[in-house]
Amino acid sequence: MPPTKLLSQVRFPSNFPTISLLVLIATFSLLWKLGTGSLAAWDEAIYAQVSKEIVRSGDWLTPHWEYQPWFEKPPLFMWITALFYRLFGVSEFWARVPSALSGMALIGVTYLIGNYIYSKRVGFLAAVILLTCYHFLSFSRFGTMDVMLTLFTYLALYAYLRLNNENQKWWYLVWSSCALALMVKGAGGIIAPAAIVLALAVEKRFGVAIRSKHFWQSVLLALLTVAPWHILMCVWYGRAFIDEYIGYHVIARSTRTLEGHASG
Repeated sequence: MPPTKLLSQVRFPSNFPTISLLVLIATFSLLWKLGTGSLAAWDEAIYAQVSKEIVRSGDWLTPHWEYQPWFEKPPLFMWITALFYRLFGVSEFWARVPSALSGMALIGVTYLIGNYIYSKRVGFLAAVILLTCYHFLSFSRFGTMDVMLTLFTYLALYAYLRLNNENQKWWYLVWSSCALALMVKGAGGIIAPAAIVLALAVEKRFGVAIRSKHFWQSVLLALLTVAPWHILMCVWYGRAFIDEYIGYHVIARSTRTLEGHASG
């Protein structure tokens, strides 16, 4: 019997056991020997050092690298890493755990999206395919922000899809996920809200959205998540923050090659 036909006859259990199984497999795949090997000499080591300096200095608002203010990215990823350092000590393992945990959660969200749009079978297969992708495993076991950014982007997408049920309370997950994506990687986090706005325009759902109190309350929640840190940095560091955070790491990276990379 062909494998596809055999799989079509398999009865899948409810969401919770299926997600639990997938996350269990992902846990083994992503955490096994996670601390083996030195940190990569570029981004991974920089984020780990910024997180370590947060713990050592006690300054959780202004990121520092080599004990100088560092404004390359927003601080959410480093805050989470620093929290693990504070609880369990500084090591390569804990420097990579935030990315690995994001990968585990992303497996679950991938299943939920596939299950909601199609079926449990499709969701399961989508999650398994993602879990067997070399680049996904590699980046999830690497202490950088990309997988966490992808997780929040997928969460925003999933919550937006659930709005098709006319339950407007999903807007809270949509915009809080967008806000967290922005706090993970700054301009990279614009992908999620831009996609949501484009979808609203294409599907002609702006009218329904703006008439919902949940839409505006969730937008306010997102602003309250993103704005305070950015406002504080602008007030405390002024032009130095704006020039580095926006001028160099957003505008310059978008318009020319920097540090050997075509984009940031």
